[in-house]
Amino acid sequence: MKIKFQGFDDLQKQLSNLEKAANEVAEKYNGSIVDISELLTCDFMEAHTEYSDYAEWFEDGGYLLESQEDFDALSEKDIDSYVQKTTDFDSWEDMLGEAATEQITKDLGI
Repeated sequence: MKIKFQGFDDLQKQLSNLEKAANEVAEKYNGSIVDISELLTCDFMEAHTEYSDYAEWFEDGGYLLESQEDFDALSEKDIDSYVQKTTDFDSWEDMLGEAATEQITKDLGI
């Protein structure tokens, strides 16, 4: 009795494409600072807040963020409170983590 397996060529091609995408994503993000606009996209903000973009969301919260130093100076307690009130998340860290996960998943084509 012989068993014929089919579809392994397609699987190998898909795995090869995923590996290539993973290498590109690793190269893109490894050790680099990612612009907030790449993470907090309009689609992300609309899905998780009542705002259409991150600039409007920050502005409405009273945050003037014009530089990396402004982001670094955010009070974790204050931004966590704002995140809890206006998003689906419990903290700023959770929000950024989900945004990064969604962006990487998109970059991988998954």
